[in-house]
Amino acid sequence: MEYDSIDDFGFVDEKQIALSCSGILTRNNFIRALCGRFIRNGEHIFDVLSRYEYITTYVLMRNDTETESVMKMIFPLLKAYGATDSMVYSFVKDTLTITPGVLNVVQYIRYLMPTYVMTRSLVHYVMRFCECTGFQFDNVFCTHIDFDVSSINKQEGRHIREIASRISTLRIPKVSYIMSKARYLDADDAAIVLELDKDLRDIFSDMSIGSELKDIEFFGSSEKIRQLLEIRRRNRIDLDSTIYVGSDASDYQTLDLVRASDGLAISFNGSEYSIRGSNVMILSNDVSILNLLASEFYNEGIERVYDLIDNWNLEKLRIYPCFDRNLANVILRAYPKKLPVVRRITRSNIDECIIQGEDYSRKMKKLSCPWV
Repeated sequence: MEYDSIDDFGFVDEKQIALSCSGILTRNNFIRALCGRFIRNGEHIFDVLSRYEYITTYVLMRNDTETESVMKMIFPLLKAYGATDSMVYSFVKDTLTITPGVLNVVQYIRYLMPTYVMTRSLVHYVMRFCECTGFQFDNVFCTHIDFDVSSINKQEGRHIREIASRISTLRIPKVSYIMSKARYLDADDAAIVLELDKDLRDIFSDMSIGSELKDIEFFGSSEKIRQLLEIRRRNRIDLDSTIYVGSDASDYQTLDLVRASDGLAISFNGSEYSIRGSNVMILSNDVSILNLLASEFYNEGIERVYDLIDNWNLEKLRIYPCFDRNLANVILRAYPKKLPVVRRITRSNIDECIIQGEDYSRKMKKLSCPWV
């Protein structure tokens, strides 16, 4: 009589979790900081490119752009300013800031269920993160690119630096749009789109480095959702048994898919679009709270998570029948006076959640705050 490996004995994974990285597992926005290190006015240029990605993806609803990943737009600029693999990795070693509680989360959750990290950042960043935390490199999906292999001639380098100089002069307006319902663009946003449409076409259509990049997969929003579906197929774990934790606009589609499938979609210190895609919002300077929610989801299901959140205050948490009481006690010891914000996101409160979330994000990132 034949058996199907471990399945017939009942040893199968029932739940799984995937997390974005920047703003959740790590404090700093590495790509933005990298731009500031190598490119003149680089942090502002990163903000402009992020704004362009947001406008073209969520306002203009383009789905045919080959430059949808911020990292894909940034790479030629970094190369033109002389970035090398050793320089980038050295910068990572000097600047990587792990979020408080990450070591506990990595240790606890990865033994509870299959755990994956999805980030559009560079492999250099991921390697250092895994070195610092002991997380399995094989379970991280990111942008694999080699600065030293890609080539750029002097003429192209000069032209790209001129493009960077023009981008640095563009203003970023403080205008928010309702997704796909904007009737017009702010004048500054229109200027960003017109300028970058031209500049990126020059780089990716007319330059040799643009041709090289066509065969490289830059891990953006589309790749995140595609990879999650591949993990679902491989593990045979449906999305209603999946947790996805995201923080920025590149996580929106994946969060929204998990939420729509009755899984647990968590916006952690997230931007407007991560909140729009989620059914739970966390605002905290420590990620340890993810252990408690993951434990309740894994052992009791999503309705138990909702019930826990509905009873989220100091008095009720002290007596709440958590599956793992120790996880609740850890949070109570860390926050004896006031718990971090944990809310269910509904149609009736989503606007309030967005205002609260963005206000918290501005306070957390006031020293080096990218546009979100």
